[in-house]
Amino acid sequence: MPTRLSLAVVAWRSRDVLRRCLTSLAENPPSGSWETVVVDNASGDGTVEMLAAEFPWVRVVANASNRGLSAANNQALLAATGDIVVISNPDIEFTAGALDALADVFDRRPRAGLVIPRMRQPDGELQVGAGDLPGLTEALLGRQWAARSQRAGFWWRDWPQDEERQVGHGNDACYAVRRTAVAAVGPQDESFPLDWEAIDWSARMRDADQEVWFCPAAEVVHLGGTSIAQARTRWVVQSHRGLYRYFAKRLGGLRRMLVAPLVALRALVKLGTVLAGVPVYRRAQRAARAGGDGVEPLSSPGANAAAAVPEASPPDRIGISLVLVTWRSRDAVLECLDALVAAPPRSPLEVVVVDNASGDGTVEAVRERHPWAHVVANPTNRGLAQANNQGLLLSRGSTVVISNPDVVFGPGALDALADFLGEHPAAAFVVPQVRLPDGALQSVAGDLPTLREALLGRIAQHARAKPGEAGGFCWDGWPHDTDARIGRAGDVTYAGRRHALVQIGLQDERFPLDWEGIDWSARARDLGWEVWFTPRACVTHQLGGSTGQAPRLWWIATTHRGMYRYFGKRAPAVTRPALAFLFTTRAIVKGSLVLARVPLHDWSRRSQRVVEPSVTANPG
Repeated sequence: MPTRLSLAVVAWRSRDVLRRCLTSLAENPPSGSWETVVVDNASGDGTVEMLAAEFPWVRVVANASNRGLSAANNQALLAATGDIVVISNPDIEFTAGALDALADVFDRRPRAGLVIPRMRQPDGELQVGAGDLPGLTEALLGRQWAARSQRAGFWWRDWPQDEERQVGHGNDACYAVRRTAVAAVGPQDESFPLDWEAIDWSARMRDADQEVWFCPAAEVVHLGGTSIAQARTRWVVQSHRGLYRYFAKRLGGLRRMLVAPLVALRALVKLGTVLAGVPVYRRAQRAARAGGDGVEPLSSPGANAAAAVPEASPPDRIGISLVLVTWRSRDAVLECLDALVAAPPRSPLEVVVVDNASGDGTVEAVRERHPWAHVVANPTNRGLAQANNQGLLLSRGSTVVISNPDVVFGPGALDALADFLGEHPAAAFVVPQVRLPDGALQSVAGDLPTLREALLGRIAQHARAKPGEAGGFCWDGWPHDTDARIGRAGDVTYAGRRHALVQIGLQDERFPLDWEGIDWSARARDLGWEVWFTPRACVTHQLGGSTGQAPRLWWIATTHRGMYRYFGKRAPAVTRPALAFLFTTRAIVKGSLVLARVPLHDWSRRSQRVVEPSVTANPG
């Protein structure tokens, strides 16, 4: 059975309170199957060593650098297997029945996407736990100046928190989310490095018709400020970045232009008070007190409590997950799924189809013909990287195959990809051999690109390798007949190791179409992972199923946005205007040639043919 509940904790220099958090979990575990994932953001305080020695049942993701809260939360979501994921600060202590009460809300309320527990201070006093989504004025004035109201405003400061009810948002120190709701909404926005990421998620839940609930039956104790107290100036800067980001995403025109100076002024004032020694965070903690009847504070865990090993469930992993993002490709995805039914892999398989508002009956057709597949129906086209992430977060496989929908997997292809990863523990990604419908091989192997190659395209290819040899951005002409270490995953289909993906992180959603896999490969290399090609797995690619329907100029503009993003994020800031000019010029030139009816797309397709067919088309 699938894991019922996962606890996900992001830690940064919080070893001692994390020990208390996990001890309270061991003493008050949820019923049913569960697991715990801790992502350590390069604490350097012995947190990882403490977890290995005292809590061997915890799965640990040890980041080499501090990636920020939302990115680390996304890593935890990608690692977790539970139907429900509880995202918690390390300075939370769980009381008896709290986790079961959170899970129970999801059972009773099918539209609940996010649930918030009631929180108390260590002395038993209630913390402000919920409120409405904020207006700009409330956000700028802050919690201390918010109107005292039981059920109105950014924070409901006088509300007794004695009823289960729908809210706009809640205290982000601890909350639970439904896995299917995360898949529908998407991951946390990683442009929020610290603070406001949960408020943004709550607003997106509301926009996706997912409800946010407050549950008084689930009670936790929040110690408060353990990590923030060690980096107050950074907290002020990063939280104001989050404040600006939240409203900049939602305001347009003149109001958006006014947000930046207002938030900057607020941040400068707050930084000044912090540098002057004013206890700003302590005041905020006092303002967060909601009053209410005190209770006995949670006692410190006993000396032997941390050594207790609960009956936590092992990770519940399906063998292979296949993620297909569709856009106006109903017939192609049905052919792909039909082939899997006719020749299923030996490993347990799950399929996640994320439809980007095709409007061609794809969702209805897949649900009718293949009800065993998970389907996420987006109301708008969210772009390829974001849709891939939605599929990744819903999937549970140890091996995750990302594929175009116009691919038919040959018999044993999925198993061959999974087996290859099993044989090559340093491989994050493996790319299969790809054939065109007439049997010709398609060029899918290559190195990570240089700027010259990206600007000149295949014209620059021969500067690094002769035709038919390995080398360069595209190994055109290479026979694709042997295992080889390559630089990048292809953009047709490739398999990823879940463990590696958790370390690398989700795809960068700023790549709307194209170059997202190349960026992922470069990030894998930076962390010491490898990318491989193998001919042991063979697939057939129809070539251009979705992109063939997209307006050519739109496709050119979007692809060049990805090219600029890839090089821009790796270049010094001072060079980015020049990069923008170069790629804009390239896009204009290419667009002009398309308008002049120069068959660039046909030339590109012909250049991808490695070997002309000598046999009949591969039946797949």
